[in-house]
Amino acid sequence: MANHKSAKKRSVQSKVKNAVNTQYLTKFRTNLNKFNNSLKGENTNDVENSFKEINSILAKAVKKGDT
Repeated sequence: MANHKSAKKRSVQSKVKNAVNTQYLTKFRTNLNKFNNSLKGENTNDVENSFKEINSILAKAVKKGDT
């Protein structure tokens, strides 16, 4: 366990950042699987929507500096 105030703060920050990154990664993986499944289904409308969703998630993650 951290003994200094700055080390305690850093520990909390790490936990929060880890939780946020995990959420982004989970959301990305889920949508990537949906995209792959829509490719197999060959429904162009679903493919376009899934691709837009993946692109949006990646843009947000890069903008925030996560993952």
